[in-house]
Amino acid sequence: VSTQSTWGINEEIQTMNEEVMSKYKIIEELQNQMSSLEQSTEQEGQLKSTNEKMMAEIMELRNKSENQAEELLSKSSALERLQTVFDVCEEQSKKSTEEVTIKKTEIVHT
Repeated sequence: VSTQSTWGINEEIQTMNEEVMSKYKIIEELQNQMSSLEQSTEQEGQLKSTNEKMMAEIMELRNKSENQAEELLSKSSALERLQTVFDVCEEQSKKSTEEVTIKKTEIVHT
Protein backbone atom coordinates (compact mmCIF):
# COMPACT_ATOMS: atom_id res chain seq x y z
CA VAL A 1 0.00 0.00 0.00
CA SER A 2 1.44 3.27 -1.03
CA THR A 3 1.95 6.16 1.35
CA GLN A 4 -0.31 8.31 -0.72
CA SER A 5 -3.23 5.89 -0.49
CA THR A 6 -2.67 5.38 3.26
CA TRP A 7 -2.63 9.12 3.69
CA GLY A 8 -5.89 9.34 1.67
CA ILE A 9 -7.51 6.64 3.83
CA ASN A 10 -6.38 8.41 7.02
CA GLU A 11 -7.79 11.66 5.73
CA GLU A 12 -11.05 9.91 4.86
CA ILE A 13 -11.21 8.33 8.33
CA GLN A 14 -10.52 11.68 9.94
CA THR A 15 -13.29 13.31 7.86
CA MET A 16 -15.71 10.52 8.84
CA ASN A 17 -14.74 10.93 12.51
CA GLU A 18 -15.41 14.64 12.30
CA GLU A 19 -18.79 14.00 10.68
CA VAL A 20 -19.73 11.45 13.36
CA MET A 21 -18.63 13.84 16.13
CA SER A 22 -20.64 16.61 14.49
CA LYS A 23 -23.70 14.35 14.38
CA TYR A 24 -23.21 13.33 18.02
CA LYS A 25 -23.04 17.00 18.93
CA ILE A 26 -26.28 17.65 17.02
CA ILE A 27 -27.92 14.69 18.82
CA GLU A 28 -26.72 16.02 22.18
CA GLU A 29 -28.13 19.48 21.42
CA LEU A 30 -31.45 17.96 20.35
CA GLN A 31 -31.60 15.89 23.56
CA ASN A 32 -30.94 19.05 25.59
CA GLN A 33 -33.72 20.85 23.73
CA MET A 34 -36.09 17.91 24.33
CA SER A 35 -35.23 17.95 28.02
CA SER A 36 -35.87 21.68 28.15
CA LEU A 37 -39.19 21.25 26.32
CA GLU A 38 -40.23 18.47 28.71
CA GLN A 39 -39.49 20.74 31.67
CA SER A 40 -41.44 23.56 30.04
CA THR A 41 -44.36 21.23 29.39
CA GLU A 42 -44.29 20.08 33.00
CA GLN A 43 -44.21 23.67 34.24
CA GLU A 44 -47.04 24.57 31.87
CA GLY A 45 -49.11 21.71 33.28
CA GLN A 46 -48.45 22.88 36.82
CA LEU A 47 -49.35 26.45 35.89
CA LYS A 48 -52.57 25.30 34.21
CA SER A 49 -53.49 23.31 37.30
CA THR A 50 -52.77 26.29 39.55
CA ASN A 51 -54.73 28.56 37.21
CA GLU A 52 -57.74 26.21 37.27
CA LYS A 53 -57.64 26.09 41.07
CA MET A 54 -57.47 29.88 41.26
CA MET A 55 -60.35 30.27 38.80
CA ALA A 56 -62.45 27.89 40.90
CA GLU A 57 -61.55 29.85 44.02
CA ILE A 58 -62.45 33.13 42.31
CA MET A 59 -65.84 31.72 41.29
CA GLU A 60 -66.42 30.51 44.84
CA LEU A 61 -65.50 33.92 46.25
CA ARG A 62 -67.69 35.65 43.67
CA ASN A 63 -70.67 33.47 44.64
CA LYS A 64 -69.97 34.09 48.32
CA SER A 65 -69.77 37.83 47.67
CA GLU A 66 -73.07 37.81 45.76
CA ASN A 67 -74.76 35.86 48.57
CA GLN A 68 -73.41 38.28 51.16
CA ALA A 69 -74.61 41.25 49.08
CA GLU A 70 -78.10 39.72 48.87
CA GLU A 71 -78.08 39.05 52.61
CA LEU A 72 -76.93 42.60 53.32
CA LEU A 73 -79.68 44.02 51.12
CA SER A 74 -82.27 41.86 52.89
CA LYS A 75 -81.04 42.95 56.31
CA SER A 76 -80.98 46.59 55.23
CA SER A 77 -84.59 46.31 54.08
CA ALA A 78 -85.57 44.67 57.38
CA LEU A 79 -83.85 47.46 59.32
CA GLU A 80 -85.74 50.08 57.31
CA ARG A 81 -89.06 48.35 58.09
CA LEU A 82 -88.11 48.11 61.75
CA GLN A 83 -87.20 51.80 61.83
CA THR A 84 -90.63 52.60 60.35
CA VAL A 85 -92.29 50.53 63.10
CA PHE A 86 -90.25 52.37 65.74
CA ASP A 87 -91.19 55.73 64.25
CA VAL A 88 -94.89 54.80 64.26
CA CYS A 89 -94.67 53.53 67.85
CA GLU A 90 -92.84 56.68 68.93
CA GLU A 91 -95.49 58.87 67.28
CA GLN A 92 -98.29 56.88 68.94
CA SER A 93 -96.54 57.11 72.30
CA LYS A 94 -96.18 60.86 71.86
CA LYS A 95 -99.89 61.20 71.05
CA SER A 96 -100.81 59.01 74.01
CA THR A 97 -98.63 61.09 76.31
CA GLU A 98 -100.24 64.28 74.99
CA GLU A 99 -103.73 62.79 75.45
CA VAL A 100 -102.88 61.74 79.02
CA THR A 101 -101.55 65.23 79.75
CA ILE A 102 -104.75 66.80 78.34
CA LYS A 103 -106.95 64.43 80.37
CA LYS A 104 -104.96 65.18 83.53
CA THR A 105 -105.38 68.86 82.89
CA GLU A 106 -109.14 68.38 82.36
CA ILE A 107 -109.44 66.31 85.53
CA VAL A 108 -107.53 68.86 87.56
CA HIS A 109 -109.74 71.72 86.24
CA THR A 110 -112.99 69.97 86.89
